[in-house]
Amino acid sequence: MSEQDAFERTLAAMYDAMLNDDRWPAASALVDEACGLKGNGLMVAEGPRDDMRATCVGAYYRGQRRPDLEREYLEDYHPADERVPRFRQLPEGRLVHVTDLIRQFVRVRQAVVCALARRRAADLLDNPRMGVVHLDRRGRIIDVNDRARGILRRGDGLSDRRGELCVREPSDRGRLYRLLRDALPATGAPAVSGSMRLRRLPGSPSFTVHVKPLAVRQPDYGARHVAAQVLIVEPGRRQRIDPDLVARMLELTPAESEVAVSLAEGRSVRDIAAATGRTRTAISRQVQRISRKHSISRQADLVRLVRQAAGADVPGEPGQ
Repeated sequence: MSEQDAFERTLAAMYDAMLNDDRWPAASALVDEACGLKGNGLMVAEGPRDDMRATCVGAYYRGQRRPDLEREYLEDYHPADERVPRFRQLPEGRLVHVTDLIRQFVRVRQAVVCALARRRAADLLDNPRMGVVHLDRRGRIIDVNDRARGILRRGDGLSDRRGELCVREPSDRGRLYRLLRDALPATGAPAVSGSMRLRRLPGSPSFTVHVKPLAVRQPDYGARHVAAQVLIVEPGRRQRIDPDLVARMLELTPAESEVAVSLAEGRSVRDIAAATGRTRTAISRQVQRISRKHSISRQADLVRLVRQAAGADVPGEPGQ
């Protein structure tokens, strides 16, 4: 194969990989073959030139991704990597070997990741019953719905301070900070949902605030995507839980969602079995499958999870 043929084959593979991340290892192997390498790396960083932070690192050896090498680089070598300061000085758009092609790949991948994340998170933005705030992985506001916009503008318990959520009551700040930290961990710790009571303007009942992480199931290449949803709910308002919304938020089948919603609305397994014409054993097994999907063991935790996913108030939620 001529050098031109190898280049065109590699170029075609990289363009394919821009729209399908599963094809990047094969494209990486072709880069190695064309350049006489055994492995290559891809790093995306953001921030000012004198303080850039790596947000995504991909290490590939003979076409296979190596997460162990990625972790080792980020933890041990990145702070001392002498190449990083040189990369920071390169002007945007300057051709350096295949840098422009890599930049184009990264930009397309970022756009795809953002589009998928926004589509997953968009359903709740149209819900007028609650305030909805979308946050990126650094906790900065990306989007809000109309009700949340009004809450933030009035400073009714929460406000927008230069793109970040700010709590009105100083005693509530630590609790909100912990919720956001758990939902948007800076390390490799698992992201966790959480809730709290939030005091409002004098004379108004407290809000219930739910923070729910939204995982991106592919490398994000440093894209600023929706990483968490903040749901602001006014307690005491009777709300019907939407099974379709619960199915999307918790990735349940329609049948599983109907059972989960029925439990969250106060029906017993016996009631659900009678209403659906199924046996109590069949309903109990379905509840167990739902619980296994979300690594929970108590029915009360399942009810709480469903109501949080639907943006409904959680009965008995403590003012943590």
